[in-house]
Amino acid sequence: NSTISFNNKWHEGRTREVWIRGEAFFHVKKMPSHDKFIVHTDAFDIEVTGTSFNVTNKDGKSSIILKEGSVKIHRPGEEEILMKPGDMVEFSNEKIQKKIVTKQDYMSWMDNKLNLDNTSVADIAKMISEYYGVNVKIDGANTANQTLTAIMPNDNLDVLLEALDAMHELRVIRNGDSITIASDNK
Repeated sequence: NSTISFNNKWHEGRTREVWIRGEAFFHVKKMPSHDKFIVHTDAFDIEVTGTSFNVTNKDGKSSIILKEGSVKIHRPGEEEILMKPGDMVEFSNEKIQKKIVTKQDYMSWMDNKLNLDNTSVADIAKMISEYYGVNVKIDGANTANQTLTAIMPNDNLDVLLEALDAMHELRVIRNGDSITIASDNK
């Protein structure tokens, strides 16, 4: 459920720009003419000359995790933020924050893994819904608040649902594109 928009007529010596909705990983080639590469999110613009990074822009939140190289974050009316590898910049609740993170926690999706670290069933349901475009319902507030810590496969919805069904007293029921996660009351 991610989209990237760009002008497909990039010319050397001019800024290359893309607009992101959802999540994407970029590996930007450094150009001999040192052309800028700019990624636009709802919250800020990311200026790149040659690097690799992960960008998320959804649900009113924008973030970037820098894997290698360096980037500059521009936000109107605010001081420019220079990032180095391992930095994360996140915009949420009208505030921008920079922190140091473990890259594998946030980029495990590239290896078809879902890295859960004390993650609520409600958040897992949202991830599954966004990633696979299915409707996920949770049966009960107690189920929604349960948390899981695991690394799960994320390249096949059926395998992911089977793994969830086998864990943490959960029952997963699938009917086409509709999935229900409930507490297992066996």
